[in-house]
Amino acid sequence: MILAAKLRKSLQKCLKNRDKLMCKNKKIKVRVALLLILAIFFSSPFIFLKTSQSDDEARALDERSIRSANSIWSYTAGDGLFSVAISSDGHYIVAGGHDNKVYLFDKASPTPLWNYTTGGWVRSVAISSDGQYIVAGSDDDHVYFFNKTSSTPLWNFTTIVNIYSVAISSNGQYIAAGIYRSVYFFDKASSNPLWYHDTGDAAVVTSVAISSDGQYIAAGNYGNKTYLFNKASSTPLWSYTAGDRVQSVAISSDGQYIAAGSYDNKVYLFDKASSTPLWSYTTGDNVYSVAISSDGQNIAAGSYDDKIYLFDKASFTPLWNYTTGNSVFSVAISSDGQNIAAGSVDDKVYLFDKASSTPLWNYTTGSHVHSVTISSDGQYIASGGWGNTIYLFDNKPYTFTLSTDADVPDLDGIFSLNWTVSSGATNYSVYRHSSYINEINDSLILLAYEITDLSLYLSEYSDETYYFIVVANNTYGETLSNCITVVVGLLPGSFTLSSNASDPDDNGLFILSWTGSSGATNYSIYQYSSFITEINGSLTLLADEITDPSLDLSGYSDGTYYYIVVAHNQIGDTSSNCITVIVQITKSFTIITPNISSSWECGTSQSISWSSTGIILNIKLELYRNDVFVMEIISSTANNGEVYWVVFSELASSDHYQIKIIDVSNASIFAYSDYFEIENTLPTEPPGIPGYNVLFLIATLGSIMALIMKKCSNSMK
Repeated sequence: MILAAKLRKSLQKCLKNRDKLMCKNKKIKVRVALLLILAIFFSSPFIFLKTSQSDDEARALDERSIRSANSIWSYTAGDGLFSVAISSDGHYIVAGGHDNKVYLFDKASPTPLWNYTTGGWVRSVAISSDGQYIVAGSDDDHVYFFNKTSSTPLWNFTTIVNIYSVAISSNGQYIAAGIYRSVYFFDKASSNPLWYHDTGDAAVVTSVAISSDGQYIAAGNYGNKTYLFNKASSTPLWSYTAGDRVQSVAISSDGQYIAAGSYDNKVYLFDKASSTPLWSYTTGDNVYSVAISSDGQNIAAGSYDDKIYLFDKASFTPLWNYTTGNSVFSVAISSDGQNIAAGSVDDKVYLFDKASSTPLWNYTTGSHVHSVTISSDGQYIASGGWGNTIYLFDNKPYTFTLSTDADVPDLDGIFSLNWTVSSGATNYSVYRHSSYINEINDSLILLAYEITDLSLYLSEYSDETYYFIVVANNTYGETLSNCITVVVGLLPGSFTLSSNASDPDDNGLFILSWTGSSGATNYSIYQYSSFITEINGSLTLLADEITDPSLDLSGYSDGTYYYIVVAHNQIGDTSSNCITVIVQITKSFTIITPNISSSWECGTSQSISWSSTGIILNIKLELYRNDVFVMEIISSTANNGEVYWVVFSELASSDHYQIKIIDVSNASIFAYSDYFEIENTLPTEPPGIPGYNVLFLIATLGSIMALIMKKCSNSMK
């Protein structure tokens, strides 16, 4: 129904044109009828398209190997789009289409700078190199000329038929327009044409092109003709008749070379000096679009045979061709011929490097792509089509994401940076800084330069916060990744615990010492009764958060002891090895007093002192003279190192006494003092047996004698 409405609109317009031309004779009526047919054909080119796509297996490339582009922005117009054009630097984009509007955009935003509503479909738009001037041709029979600063036209020119094609010189000084059977040439200063040329047949001028300085104008029409004009005259320098209608023409910047595409399935290349083609090449179907580099060195063509072709001016043999999924409606080429853009009825925009038929990328728009355009340096590509949407692409590397496998915080200073592929990037550079990175400058530390890998291994990072960014590079510029933060908080480094204890230790006195732990702020020391595998509440804390790398220990008795040291910092803890100390102390005594210089008097209180090793709980003391036992001084007392004894008053004077100390629980553990003197200065006792009471002895002996005498008396009786 939409198509029918459009056809009715075209018919009404043709009838209006017929009235204007006063078509009363048969010849004019025939021409009007032909115009109606051509208008219907041009308005609805897809009526004649093949509906079946090429077999995927017949394509020259596995599509999976082609990256997908990312559009900078897109804008949805009110209806399908016929034409888009871009300034040389890619800064401004102009578009026109079925919604009767001319749109102007800045590359920075999808919001139009302005739009202007004409009275009919806008079939063709063009823009000067600097974006200052815009020209548009509409089905309302007008050519419009704008300054980028305003949606109000500087001027418009009214014809009696539709405007099918417009072109503008690089500086915006000259404008060419293709109209039914005529080519018009303007100076920007006036809406009055400098001249126009009537082709003399009822053939629509479908395409016009103009050299950078406006000196030369090329045109092609449905009358099968290609024309070349000099701006000075409406008389063509020459014309050439192809085998079918000429759908598209293009001209080099200096006007030296002209390319044409015809429905006779051919691509033609001309030198401005002659109407005889330098060469022609036959494609598999109608050629719908041609484009030429500024120097004329490279020519691109798009055909209904689903192919994109690239030629060198020196030969009609294509440098390469690429098969899309359907007819190719539009091609564009950068000034140096390095990049080629194409739009296809397979709903895709393609971008190529001239060196290869493998696309740099393709982008699926979702509808037929009718028009593509490319900036002089190939960085920016714009497209429009039947899906109502204008797309702008940037050929710089596309957005990508940087990440890391570092822990949070990272505990060993060893980690990798990883990033996703940046479509279009040829290499990457990696930078580091001490604060957040939002631009690349000389304050950053360059870690890697123009690498092709998608990761970078880093090590030996110490406690600190680091910021990283990756830059994707290609010919057209650079794209920054996100900036990521890595906090390196190293645990204390590994270290070794040791001891100077003997094996076994015989005195319970030793030192624990350890090597320094890198990054440690302090240490804690633990003891346990079995091997230590973890720090928990069952351990005995010997010292906490000390800074010295050693600890003196003493007073240990027999046993097996296990020790571990823990190094601390703000990130965490690192434990040393666990060591074992076996204590086996030898039990012994040393009598301190009396010694060889001691001289004790009987009846006086004297200190007997000693020291001991090992665990001895109780001791006993004995007195010897001339190495013979004299008496027991004390049978058992605590091993506290000293007792006082009142020297027995009945001891004889001698300088050969000794004290013996004995372990109560183990008599084999004992010690003797030095020989010392005991002097008895007390009154002398009657002679007697040492250690016995004399009176008791006399009484006893008397009793014994009395008993004997009694027995003798009894026996005599």
